[in-house]
Amino acid sequence: MQTKLIFPRLTFFLFVVVTHNAWSSPQDPESLLRSTFQDKVFVLRGFPSEKSLNFDAQCNLEGNHKVESWTVSHMLVKSARIQHDRVQLSGERLALGVKDREEKLVLVKTGKKVEINIAVDPSQFNADTIDRLRNRVFVKDSNELVNLVPDYWAPYLTGRIAIKIENGKPVYFVGSPVALAGAIATDSSNTGASAGTDLQLLEVLPSGEQVYKVKDLVKAPHPVYTPDPVYSKIARELSVQGTTIFQVVVDKNGSLTRLQLVKPIGMGLDEKAAETISKWRFKPALRDGEPVSVRIRIEVNFNLY
Repeated sequence: MQTKLIFPRLTFFLFVVVTHNAWSSPQDPESLLRSTFQDKVFVLRGFPSEKSLNFDAQCNLEGNHKVESWTVSHMLVKSARIQHDRVQLSGERLALGVKDREEKLVLVKTGKKVEINIAVDPSQFNADTIDRLRNRVFVKDSNELVNLVPDYWAPYLTGRIAIKIENGKPVYFVGSPVALAGAIATDSSNTGASAGTDLQLLEVLPSGEQVYKVKDLVKAPHPVYTPDPVYSKIARELSVQGTTIFQVVVDKNGSLTRLQLVKPIGMGLDEKAAETISKWRFKPALRDGEPVSVRIRIEVNFNLY
């Protein structure tokens, strides 16, 4: 079997990083505000879902709010202005999703408005104030985002997803170019392996637990409890359908651990899938009749009928 490695380009969201260099020429506060925010896309810090968001003078979000997926928390700022003792940012909520069943996430319009009001002291309003607003109300950059989202997003956001083409079909998994190339060479041929080498052993966890691949002597785990995930509200409203894929470990007790998202579809559906499959239970995989941990991929389909 011939295997081909592909590392897809993960250009799926926009961060606008603003520094004082952007304000090298003198501008009035209103002009600074517009040049910083207007017609740019940002990710709302905390991923709130509400249409109207109010922040105090320390840029803390006031009141209770519902947390959404970061994929549905993008804002295109269309208007930025100073209103007496507050800054008002108005715009449209955007979401990341797979368009027309393509492979990568793209920003799409949701038709939902967003208005942000931030309390400020007009007498102290300057470039430093704008910089502080930007970094407290919105996520600063992609490096910060990785630390704010669930851990299973990390491989995707850091570009560690690869695709093997097997029998003409893509297989998504986590790795790095050097490590993956070596792993595939080992999988495709047993030549050169020393006596006693276990080619079915994939990794040893920090706990000492061995994780195998399902093949030959290692029999696959069997699902015994697999409830279906629910749709996110925005995905249902926009009639989004598709498949999200996770790489997971099914441990010796039949529970899922080490969830890693290898093919998202966005729109909050990946979070719904992760929440549900973490509750799935299996009869564990067997090796020589004994339960073992194995790494498998799980596909979760979202379809509207």
